[in-house]
Amino acid sequence: MNSPKTDFQLSIIAKITHLRQVHRLTQIQIAEILDLNSAGQIGNIESPKYPHKYTLEQIYIIVTYLNYPIETIF
Repeated sequence: MNSPKTDFQLSIIAKITHLRQVHRLTQIQIAEILDLNSAGQIGNIESPKYPHKYTLEQIYIIVTYLNYPIETIF
């Protein structure tokens, strides 16, 4: 079964997931940073099974919070 996400999208998600883990942040904490209603949304984004993806705004919020250069995500 193919992922509903492109390889490029999966690459971005993997980099953000790695950053989350390096900074010892949970999916719940990322959901709170993004002002999302559910940590399950982060789980869906991180899973290749679901079509959910980070928006550019969400990526910007995460990298700004972590003081990480956004250009390295892309």
